[in-house]
Formats: sequence, structure tokens, C-alpha cells
Amino acid sequence: MKLVITDLDSTFLDKNKNYNVEHYNKIKEELKARNINFAACTGKQAEKVEEILGSDIWIVGDGGARIKYEGKFYYKNLIPNKLGQEFITALQNLNIDFNIVASTEDRSYIPTGRSDAEINRIKKSYHLVTEIADFKAITQDFTKISVYDAKAHTFEYCHRLDNFKDRLFIVAPEPTWIDVSNFGAHKGTGIQKLQNILDCTKDDTICFGDGYNDLEMFNQSGVKFAMGNAFDDVKDKADFVVKTNNEDGVLRAIDKLLMI
Repeated sequence: MKLVITDLDSTFLDKNKNYNVEHYNKIKEELKARNINFAACTGKQAEKVEEILGSDIWIVGDGGARIKYEGKFYYKNLIPNKLGQEFITALQNLNIDFNIVASTEDRSYIPTGRSDAEINRIKKSYHLVTEIADFKAITQDFTKISVYDAKAHTFEYCHRLDNFKDRLFIVAPEPTWIDVSNFGAHKGTGIQKLQNILDCTKDDTICFGDGYNDLEMFNQSGVKFAMGNAFDDVKDKADFVVKTNNEDGVLRAIDKLLMI
């Protein structure tokens, strides 16, 4: 074992987006002492991960589109602005009441006029959030484009975006979110890039996940752990099922692996 990777939301983080800091610091130091790398692989912005866990771990952020460690980027695969704008227009044309979150390397943009509750929910995953009247005012390339649907219907309409699947990677990890990254940029390819950077292999890697966007991560890991709260389809792909995210499942499993 040379690389331990965990998803964050509903995996490492509990339902309140918290984690056992003392336990985490103990595990992190033990992994370092054994020359085992620890990484977070998540749809969250890399900068948001630094805010939560610090910058001294490997971060495969933005759904696999960027890799960062100690403030330095080692890999980027961004959505060209023109393609991103075309996709945002297609989302708007669905005429569904959801929140579009368009992220660049500087910040994330949401449309003006959303409720405080919606904005606060989005800020839990994004570092700097700015309201914008017209997405066309964004001129930068996009790290990721997301949809947040408080009514939890993303599984029902995600297929209506299939005509972009030869140009973008589109996944509904759970009923409230759709995550979109550049073609070929997902958790699996991000982990593969990280393995190349660290000179380790799939067989050297273990991972923890819960959602449908973790399946590519599973494919790039030698041993797969699903959370007790994971979707059944994800559990079926895992080698082992551990405690839930609300029971400190990731850290408790690593404890057992390290026998500490």
C-alpha cells in the first residue's frame, strides 16, 4: 500500500460536513511515517479541500480536473470556455428550477436571485462563490460545471444532456448533483495522473467512496472500500463495505489496515 485515497462528501465527511480532526491528524502522521501518501479525490474545488483538510495532502479536486499539493498544481484539464458556455445554455434550456454552478480557477459563479439556503449549501463545496447576472460574462475556461437540485431529481433528467457526452464527462453522483468536467477528466484519470506523479500503481492504491462518481476511482484502485451509506450499486463494485461516514468509517478502516 503506497496510496490511500478518499472521497469527501458522504465518505470522509459526516452529514454536517465535519470529521474527527484528532483522529485524522493521528492517521496522517502514521501514514507519513510509513511513506504512504494520503489523497482526497473529490468534486469539491481544490481550494475548498485545502480549507477543510489543509494543503499538505495530495488533492485530486474538481472531479479529477486538477491535482494540487502544497499550493502547487501538478495537473489541469479544463473545459474550454466556448464549450462550457454552450453547455450552460443547454442547461438553461431545460427550463428546470435548479442551481447552475460554473467554476473557474478564480472562483465559482451562481445566478443572482437564489435563496440564502441554496447559496449556503453551495458554499459548503465551493471556496469563493460569486453571484452573476449572465454566465456569458465569464471569459475564463471552466474547471467544472455543476447543477445543484434541492428537489433531488438529477437522476431523472441527467440523460437529457447525453448529446454532450462525446465532449464532456457528465455524472450524477447523487440525486441532488450533476458534475461536469472536460472530456477525459474524472476521478479515474485524475488518480491515474497522481499515480504517475508518485510512481505507484493501481495495485499500490486503496480508495474509499460512496457515490456514482466514485466508480471511475474504483476502477483505478487495487482495493475498493464502499461506505455503509453508499449506493447499493457502489457497494456491489467494492471489495469491502465499512462503517458509514457518520461513524468515522474511513479513519476506522485505515486504523485496522495500519493496526494502530
